[in-house]
Amino acid sequence: MGLTILPPDINASDWAYIGLGKTVRVGLMQIRSLQKDLVTRILTERQTNCLYGSLSDFLNRVKPEMAQATLLIKAGCFDSIAGELTRPALLWRLFASQATKPPRYLPIPPEYARSQQLSHELTLFGFPLSCHPLDLFEDLLARIPHILARDLAQHIGEVVTVSGWLVTEKIISTKKGEPMEFLTLEDRTSLYDATVFPQMYRRYCHLLATNQAYILTGLVEEQFSTVT
Repeated sequence: MGLTILPPDINASDWAYIGLGKTVRVGLMQIRSLQKDLVTRILTERQTNCLYGSLSDFLNRVKPEMAQATLLIKAGCFDSIAGELTRPALLWRLFASQATKPPRYLPIPPEYARSQQLSHELTLFGFPLSCHPLDLFEDLLARIPHILARDLAQHIGEVVTVSGWLVTEKIISTKKGEPMEFLTLEDRTSLYDATVFPQMYRRYCHLLATNQAYILTGLVEEQFSTVT
């Protein structure tokens, strides 16, 4: 769709998502476990007075619980006003603000590794925001012959290999009472569905979980104008 998705921002986000043209700003509502009454205080204070100038300014004006402030930091809400401070450095300053005796020195640790940042995004938002999760496996995928999901329709009746990030799964039983599973996955080009029949399901069910990367080999079929 050509949309640009912007992360949540302490000075730019509202409770709900904000759309402008082909740009969408993630709303604070998307941050799991973030309390709505805190968001109301954040927005009211911002509108009544002025934008937040720093993490310290925010803490002094809103006085959030530490756990709630931690969610906002890990979600990247202060990145635009953090200056040279990384998210780990912001957490150090959050903890220091609660100390009875402020420390004499506060470090500036390196930014979170890309994999750790992705883990935070999956935990906080329920989806990756900064990149497609398969980007983390780019070097590995370059060594494995596979096709793209958008090209599946060109291979009907063939056995192919594809990569995919597992989005949803549904377990059902056959008429004989055997378990099998329907999967929805996506690579960087498209969503696609896959069926794991009973024999394969018994062998691999323990490996299946959403928000994980997979390489699948299977027969491409077309039913009711849908390719799976």
